[in-house]
Parts: sequence; C-alpha cells; structure tokens
Amino acid sequence: MSFGFIAALLTAIIVLLINCLVVISILESLLIGVPFLPVSSKVLPKILEALELKQGSLFVDLGCGDCRVMEFCLKQAPGISCLGLERGFIPFFLAKIRLRGLKSARVLRNDFFKYDLSGATHIFAYLSSGSMDKLLPKLEKELRPKTRLVSCDFAFSRKEPLKIIDLDRPKGALCRKLLVYEF
Repeated sequence: MSFGFIAALLTAIIVLLINCLVVISILESLLIGVPFLPVSSKVLPKILEALELKQGSLFVDLGCGDCRVMEFCLKQAPGISCLGLERGFIPFFLAKIRLRGLKSARVLRNDFFKYDLSGATHIFAYLSSGSMDKLLPKLEKELRPKTRLVSCDFAFSRKEPLKIIDLDRPKGALCRKLLVYEF
C-alpha cells in the first residue's frame, strides 16, 4: 500500500470518528434536555465581573461544558476554588483536558439536580428556561444567604434578578445578557 492510500484511509477514519462523536453529542443533548453551547470568549470578562468572586469563593458551574468559564475565572481570580458539574460525556471529556494541571478546579460527571450545592458561594448557569425553573426550588432550599448566581440568557420565571447586564451582542447571537441573582 502506498503512503497516499494510508493517509487517505486514516483521514477517512478520523472524519468518521468525529461525525460519530457529533451524533453521540446531539443524542446525549436530547436526552439531557440542555445542549452544549460554549460561552463566547468575548463575554468571559463580563461573567467574571458579574460573579464578583472573592478570595475563598467556591464557584460552581452548572452544566459546565468544556469549562471555559471556570478556566477563565481561575486565571483571573486566584484564591478561588471551582467545581464543574457536567452530565454530557463529550463536554466532560473536553473539560477534563482543559483543566488538567489546575489544582483548585474539579469537574465531575454528575447531575446538578442531584448534587448538594450548599457549599457554593457563586454559581454560573447557561441552561434553558425549563431547567432554570426546575432548579429554583432546589437552589432556594440548599443555598446559603448571599449566594450569587449568574445566568446567561435564561431567567427564572418566579424570581426577579438583582440586575440584567446587556452584553451588547448582535441580534441572534448567543450570550446576549447576564441575569444576576442573590439567594
């Protein structure tokens, strides 16, 4: 066999594997109910500012995806600890790769509806309207007073935000606003 044939065969196998991973990710998103939507790197500084993290904060990212928000916060706010909760296998795998070597960060393949969030001081969520409303009773029961939650794009229907931050993004873009809540 020639080198060209082997290279073409390897390329075809890689493309097939990538397509399989995409299909698995889509099916998994349908089962979980919240798709993996990466946060734009352009809005990360605004998320950090809205969170108001302090030395000793325990920042929890619900449905952390590839952990880009956690990684940014860790690099910009030393002295915090981060915990990411992700159910999807592919985003979880990407998160593990992204966070390797960051000692004050953990990511768990876990359902945040079943995880005890009482230790969190700051929370970030980029979920869906339905997930936010389903999550609200759990948060009201478990979170300590003054726990800050920042949601990207999706509001609770039965809780008013402290403030809404317009991210000045184009119409139709993801990550257009941040909703800041305190429990």
